[in-house]
Amino acid sequence: MLNAIKNLRTSRRRVCESGAALIEYALLFSLIAIGTITAMTLLGRQTGGSIDGSATEISVAFDSAGIP
Repeated sequence: MLNAIKNLRTSRRRVCESGAALIEYALLFSLIAIGTITAMTLLGRQTGGSIDGSATEISVAFDSAGIP
């Protein structure tokens, strides 16, 4: 009987610990997602202007070379 109670207590601990681990993974995933979205937003604004500038330069070069 005593062993049954001990087994019940350890199984409850495992459930609580696995639930805590799941919450930790969810928090970690959300922090990584927020960081990734923030980085993409900031870098997207910076690189968007340079890509537009490159496209303009290429278009001007093609026009001046007579390439349709």
